[in-house]
Amino acid sequence: MAMASSTIVPVKEDEEKEDEEKEDEEKEDEEKEDEEKEDEEKEDEEKEEGNREIAARAFSAQLYLMSEESEQMKYGMLGEDARPTEEKLAKYRGQVDWSYLKPHFETGSLYFVDPALTLETVGVAISSDDKESVDSWLKAGDLVKIESLHASQWEEGDQLFEALVVSPFVVCQLAL
Repeated sequence: MAMASSTIVPVKEDEEKEDEEKEDEEKEDEEKEDEEKEDEEKEDEEKEEGNREIAARAFSAQLYLMSEESEQMKYGMLGEDARPTEEKLAKYRGQVDWSYLKPHFETGSLYFVDPALTLETVGVAISSDDKESVDSWLKAGDLVKIESLHASQWEEGDQLFEALVVSPFVVCQLAL
């Protein structure tokens, strides 16, 4: 009896095709992963750039005067005004609570002034770049950079402060 002949594909060719298909799939997967990584890196860069832009805007906003109707302290650059320093500083002084001062603490620009000094005296020294006075107050403890111990105490209380903005610094005292 004669056997019917059928086409038999050698197993080797099937295995080679499967291997090639797997390699192609792996290459495609690697390419997709690379594209996804690139997209993630682009997104991260865009987010970082956006964060830098937001920070720059926030800083710039501090340099402009707030509206006259606002009860909050007004920001501005002292050098743009022709009035005496003491008058200019008076515009940037006000009574505030901790929530207003906290962002300045977080950026490291908040200083506490001993009650033996006035905010205006310290403000004039800072704005006129009187390093000798500022250094002596820092050494004597009459001018102190606010640390986390102070901040944690004020965070929990309802303490009011007198504060004065001398860009980029804010000096404060406890309100009486």
